[in-house]
Amino acid sequence: MKLVTVVLAALIASSMLAQTVRESVEVRVVEIEAIVLDRAGKPVEGLTKNDFEVTIDGRPSEVTNFFTVRRGSVLDDTTNEGGIDMPGVKVMPEMNIPTRLLVVIDDVHMSSASKKRAIDALRKYVETSMDDTTTAMIMRWNGTMTVRVRPTSDRATLLRELTAVSQEPTASIATLSERTRLMRSVDTAIQEGGESRIPGLTTADLARTVLREIDMYSMQQQHDVEQTIEALWDLVAMASSLDGRKVVLYVSEGLPVQPGAELRDYALKVFSSHALDDTGTTRVEDLPGGNTLDSSHYDVMPAFRGLTQRAQSSGVVFSALDPGGLRGFEGTGAENAAGMASLDTTLIRSNASQGMRMVAAESGGKFLENENDLDHAVAILTQSVSTYYSLGVQPASKQAIDIQVSIRGRKDLRVVTPRRRGLVSEEEAIASSIRARLYSREQANPLDATVALGTAWPNGTKCVAPVQIMIPPEKLTLISSGPMRQGEVSIYAVALDDHQQESEIRTVKRSIALQPGDSFTESVVFGFQPRRYLISIAIVDTATGLTSYLLKAVDAKICGK
Repeated sequence: MKLVTVVLAALIASSMLAQTVRESVEVRVVEIEAIVLDRAGKPVEGLTKNDFEVTIDGRPSEVTNFFTVRRGSVLDDTTNEGGIDMPGVKVMPEMNIPTRLLVVIDDVHMSSASKKRAIDALRKYVETSMDDTTTAMIMRWNGTMTVRVRPTSDRATLLRELTAVSQEPTASIATLSERTRLMRSVDTAIQEGGESRIPGLTTADLARTVLREIDMYSMQQQHDVEQTIEALWDLVAMASSLDGRKVVLYVSEGLPVQPGAELRDYALKVFSSHALDDTGTTRVEDLPGGNTLDSSHYDVMPAFRGLTQRAQSSGVVFSALDPGGLRGFEGTGAENAAGMASLDTTLIRSNASQGMRMVAAESGGKFLENENDLDHAVAILTQSVSTYYSLGVQPASKQAIDIQVSIRGRKDLRVVTPRRRGLVSEEEAIASSIRARLYSREQANPLDATVALGTAWPNGTKCVAPVQIMIPPEKLTLISSGPMRQGEVSIYAVALDDHQQESEIRTVKRSIALQPGDSFTESVVFGFQPRRYLISIAIVDTATGLTSYLLKAVDAKICGK
């Protein structure tokens, strides 16, 4: 069998690209996933295309494609055959849409007790409610996002790893301890301040010192929140290229929009109600960092907006669960009983939930808190994972669209759907997909391509290895031009090393011009550091868009010996 052989250089700085001209007319259909809820918050089933009204960028838009998905199965609304307890539908044979559930356990912003409650509820979901069309990933965030279970529907594997994660420590106790220490420092500044107690130091001097410590605490918390959001952004970007319905479930007691706001509020209450000097003329607002109402310096809402936009453009539903349950007032516990003021519980709750509540609402997900029955809470969050309506529209915009969906004549029904959707190019979608497969480990090969990897060897300060991609010519679209047959292949590649660092995505386009009996061969190599790598490769027949996704492991450590 004749083979077309293409040799890929994924990490070289530049490539000689042979270009061919291809004209095409693109009709883009954007699929909008919608969940319809009644006043009690229960999903409404049995709706048809004519029940939906959709506006795109403020203008009515026709729903060109429509189907219902129930637990991963596509339903046909034209008949009542099939025995489904739902009027007017039947399961379409061999038409299932997979659901991708990505569960993130945040060990930085969650107590051990809350974590145990959440994992117990997740275990029950896996045991009793997870259907066969759903694959789940489990990730743990403890300053680094670690994939604990790659996409699988195997319940035993998921349950085993949930048990393992439940036994690992959380880091929230250190944050709470530091907050309590700083509250006591605020009290001490009043109780022990003044030159009569500490010669040369006024209460204002001690207050300045404490406020500087609170600033340092706020900056550290801001860094932690921004780091967490960045990791979630990367996760959403990775999930965007998985097929089917994509849902991130973030389990955490919250990420503050203004880190340290509750401490600054506490300090303002204490320092405002006591004299800071003998004359009573120094006010806390006059001290550096003393105006607690001005928290814009620590405002991380732009990071939350960026995560929202990433979820919307990626078609990823983002839901969040606060497993702490219905709690009392944080400022009235035993650890705060002797304090000179109390923490503002309303401020703490709104500050911790505002950002994630926005991301969930704008991406079509849900935010759930103050729920003592976590089994019920997880059921609410996951019942929409694989049951929804899919609406296809053809937007005129090429960049992003604003979406509004309602039910005709039914103001009592609420539609949960992304409020904005970014539109990506084919190249952006493929680049995102090869990144996703570094973590999901999923391959697809409609082109019957094979990858041959040569032995790595030292070359100066780097390690190099040849990689050949081979495609049967009958799988490609080649156009006869005289004695030649011509076509084009696009190749995308990204590498992940054993330190979990990704390379830049490289793209190579190769024109194919073959005479009968010829094969197409290029000899270029990968460049590596002496580490182990996983390479994710996409090979695209540019005439048809048919794409193969392949993975190849490379051991370049041999170059370091």
